[in-house]
Amino acid sequence: MEKIKYDSSSMQLISMFERMTSAKLKDAFEIDNLQVFVVKPGFIGKAVGKKGANVKKLADMLKKNIKIIEYNPKIEVFAKNVTFPIIPAKIEYDQKEKVLTLIPKDLLSRGLLIGKQAVKLRETEKIIKRFFDVEEVKVAKPSDEVDESLLEKKENPAQKPITKTEETKTLEENEEENEKNKETAEAAEETNEEETKETKQEEKLEEEQKEDEEKELEKELDEEVKEKIEDEEVKQ
Repeated sequence: MEKIKYDSSSMQLISMFERMTSAKLKDAFEIDNLQVFVVKPGFIGKAVGKKGANVKKLADMLKKNIKIIEYNPKIEVFAKNVTFPIIPAKIEYDQKEKVLTLIPKDLLSRGLLIGKQAVKLRETEKIIKRFFDVEEVKVAKPSDEVDESLLEKKENPAQKPITKTEETKTLEENEEENEKNKETAEAAEETNEEETKETKQEEKLEEEQKEDEEKELEKELDEEVKEKIEDEEVKQ
């Protein structure tokens, strides 16, 4: 686990992030060209924004790739948050050896967790090491465990065959059920249309408010940068 230190630029970045998203930050740091923001539990929704809007805005402002992670004091849960949207089938932490093992559900997931030339894995390891006492993070081979609930049940030879009368009755019941479902779906669709209109109006107001706030933030950032440049010129 690393000792976290911040310089003035990092403090300004944290302040800007919290004002823009209304989310509380636990940490902010950079790995290569990836800017990582770790928010406190319960703030991931605000931090990311609707449909990832805040992520896109931050990426445009900072000219970097952005990753927002929700912190959790349990290493296994935090590791899942770090690797999201790729979620391992299982995570094991050996406290004695200080090794965290990600067990993927299949070969595709394993490849995504490791990344080209293991870049993704090293990135995950650096993030986790910043908060937990871990020596190594590794990806195991896909789990051999089979979810029996997903397997098709084998036909029982002793099973009583379905008669024509029972088959007809089942078809009639299915038709009635389908008709009920259709009526329910139509009613739900009408309700959704009304809710969508209201939601669009609310989203429009929120977007206008956000745009005003962003303009203010950009203005403040420009002023901060100008002041910093002027201070450096005075020193020289």
